[in-house]
Amino acid sequence: MREVYNPKYFCINSIPEYRLEFIELKVKEFIALLKLKENDWPLDGVETLKKIVSKKLIRLQVKAEPMDEKLDGFCTYESSSETFIINFNSKKIRYPFKYSKDRRLNFTIFHELGHIFLDHLTIPRELKTEGDLDIEELEANLFASLILMPEEIIYTCNYPSLEITAEYLNVSSRALWYRLNNLKRLDLLRSKVRKTCQCCGNTNFSMMAEYCSICGTAIRGQAKGIRRRFFPEIVTLDGYKRVVECPRCKGISFNGDRCSLCGTYIFNYCSQYFKSQSPPCDYVGLGNSRYCEECGEATYFYTIGILKPWND
Repeated sequence: MREVYNPKYFCINSIPEYRLEFIELKVKEFIALLKLKENDWPLDGVETLKKIVSKKLIRLQVKAEPMDEKLDGFCTYESSSETFIINFNSKKIRYPFKYSKDRRLNFTIFHELGHIFLDHLTIPRELKTEGDLDIEELEANLFASLILMPEEIIYTCNYPSLEITAEYLNVSSRALWYRLNNLKRLDLLRSKVRKTCQCCGNTNFSMMAEYCSICGTAIRGQAKGIRRRFFPEIVTLDGYKRVVECPRCKGISFNGDRCSLCGTYIFNYCSQYFKSQSPPCDYVGLGNSRYCEECGEATYFYTIGILKPWND
């Protein structure tokens, strides 16, 4: 049986149930406050801090100074000015992120934001027990994990190795391992790697595809993307790749390869098909194909605006 988690490092059960619900609520509030969209992931903590400060989403100051090597950073609350202050260990700041130890800073940023958003600073530290402080550290870790590594992304990633996937997610290898362990999904590290576009995450390719039909990226031998995405078939086709109804006027009467009512082509041809060249590219795409898999040119449905850009 595959190992799905290591009980020794499983820490979710140390956090009270009501606090788990509170943390999930605060994560949603954080995402709403920053107006984060799906395409904003993977997140960059430095850019997130800049956004929070520049847009004054909360009263926050960010500082960096030399500290003991054991510390990555800490945060405080200045009641007189109602301002939160995050102090980072300048000895450990390595940006932009490159190696696993550099990406540790990214997790630290969201960990400290966790202390702020989870109201850990409202009660003075001296009034808390060691047990209270330990729980707060676990909660801040969970807050950072939920934001940096949402389940919907964790479950749609390829895992060629722990390090490669952690690099994509902008976290350290250790942080990703702990996240998978707390989800009880260490088995994902041994899951089959699917052919995936490095640009858009598309996983649907024909056997002879040279280009991604969603974003047009060359994929021959290079479809080793990490994050997998599903792109719905916007235009419904029948078994012959012919539209079920005209995507423009919704008519269902066809004359040859065109709509009888408005003249729209009923096949998603490669745009090269209509150009005077010999031989023409006769590729016919699916109902979500923005680009030709054979030559990389835009498809007919994309050029006439029926299909929108993949990241719109």
